[in-house]
Amino acid sequence: ELEAKATVDVHLADMLVPYVALAKGNSTYLAHEMTDHLDTNIWLTEKILDVKFQINKVGNLYRIEKS
Repeated sequence: ELEAKATVDVHLADMLVPYVALAKGNSTYLAHEMTDHLDTNIWLTEKILDVKFQINKVGNLYRIEKS
């Protein structure tokens, strides 16, 4: 995890989704892996809170962004 240069580890990446969705303004973080749990949390949060996340591969990392 430390060598990946991600801003959060895979465990925190999925837990941040609802907080990022509720935050005002844009939020972005980098995760080393796009897990099924992270994907499901994003999908469910988008349905419940009417927000939109963008996931982009940047090198060996994933940029999770809510704008």
